[in-house]
Amino acid sequence: MKTFIKALCTSTGFLMATVSMAQSPVKTPADWKMNRIFITAQPLTIGGLPYGGLRFGGELTLGSRIGLSNDLTWRFLNPVTNVLDEGERDYTHGFQIQPELKLYFGVNPGAGDTKQRAFRGSLGFRTGYARYNTDVTQWTFLTDATGQPYEKLLRYTRRQQNFDMAMVWNQKIYFNGSSDGFGMEIFAGLGLRLKRFQYVDLSPELDADQLRRNDESAMFSLRRNGVYPLIPLGFRLFYLLP
Repeated sequence: MKTFIKALCTSTGFLMATVSMAQSPVKTPADWKMNRIFITAQPLTIGGLPYGGLRFGGELTLGSRIGLSNDLTWRFLNPVTNVLDEGERDYTHGFQIQPELKLYFGVNPGAGDTKQRAFRGSLGFRTGYARYNTDVTQWTFLTDATGQPYEKLLRYTRRQQNFDMAMVWNQKIYFNGSSDGFGMEIFAGLGLRLKRFQYVDLSPELDADQLRRNDESAMFSLRRNGVYPLIPLGFRLFYLLP
């Protein structure tokens, strides 16, 4: 955790220093509308497998260099990854928020650059918080008072929290060739994800520590508390409000 927080503070300080240097006054042509609002959507989000969902958000630009955006994701798609017996359930649902501070490059209004080049490539510092609940119902072998084994449907919820930070390159592509209307933004980056797991709403026969050990002992398990590499990669659609 200390390493994660230290890296977060270092990256934030570096980006804020860069933003401060980029805020030097420029002479902006009168026909440029520098404070712009983008509405974004990603109809199908598959990041964070094995579940997906819907993502939407918005972005506000401040001047010709700075953008502030935020995405909200609702995750609810659960592909069948294992065969469930009658009465069993394994369903993940939850949300994710991703605020981002962007520094735009490649345009200088004071040097005579055209409006058509504005708001395309940017370097962003993206943070994120996610909370998912996986509701599990499964047949479990138990032993009665006489030592005889039997099966019973038991329930528990695995709660996962993610804390993310990443440096991301974003590239906007406008469908009409100019810096207006509809378009697509491609992004790629590198960062860290801190995961925390809890086991709640257990049937009386279950033990949270044993459930944790079962998850952590699986080969190539991604259900261990700790820091993981994060590679943001994908695209989203946007519309620039007139």
